[in-house]
Amino acid sequence: MTLTGFPFAFDPAEKHRLLTLEEHEGLCCLLDRAQHYGGAGDMFFLCMSTCSLLVRISPEKTGAWTAHGYAFQKTQEPWVWLYLPVLLGTLLAPPSGELHFPVENADAANAWLERHDAPLWHSAQQLIRDSARHMHAYSIGFTHLPPEVYADDGIHWYTVEPAKEAEEHIILLPPTDAAHTTEAELDTAEVSDDVRIVPPRITKTWRIVRGEEKYKLGTVEQTSDWYPFADRVRSILSDR
Repeated sequence: MTLTGFPFAFDPAEKHRLLTLEEHEGLCCLLDRAQHYGGAGDMFFLCMSTCSLLVRISPEKTGAWTAHGYAFQKTQEPWVWLYLPVLLGTLLAPPSGELHFPVENADAANAWLERHDAPLWHSAQQLIRDSARHMHAYSIGFTHLPPEVYADDGIHWYTVEPAKEAEEHIILLPPTDAAHTTEAELDTAEVSDDVRIVPPRITKTWRIVRGEEKYKLGTVEQTSDWYPFADRVRSILSDR
């Protein structure tokens, strides 16, 4: 049996034909957080609606960050997931064409990965132990960062290297009269009821969380003026 992957390159500025809008926004979020926290080299196996993706995040010479790798047909997803520990090695070099991986080469690929990237190999072995009795594919991330910085509970995470101390990342809303508030006051502004803006999971959307309550925020542009955005959040909360 041979697993076939098609080259996949993610451009945040243009929705890929294989992804839904929510999947595109979720991948944008992962890419943004990897860029912000220094997640170069982080890898993801993502179960999308029409395909499964095996991608690696890396910065380009232009300064932009991309997620590149392979897209697999949905019918092959369980097999890709089964051989995921050895397929990770295919991402250590940029894709140069279609990937054709004969499963009988798995042992050799496993030995190669152990020699060339021992930390990643150890994380892959943990995946093997965790999933020994589960054949159902699910999204997985291999990160050099504390998984918390991605703020995504739709992915099962494996830390490739010892986790650094996670930096708390909560978006606070400025007070109602923010247009007349100084920048220093905004930096220390607090919000009652612990209101947080939660970025999307791969198959979810942006959410507002207030205590135990959760509200859908809908589509959020990659760049947005803060005050109109804050007013929109307040409007959603005031209607509840």
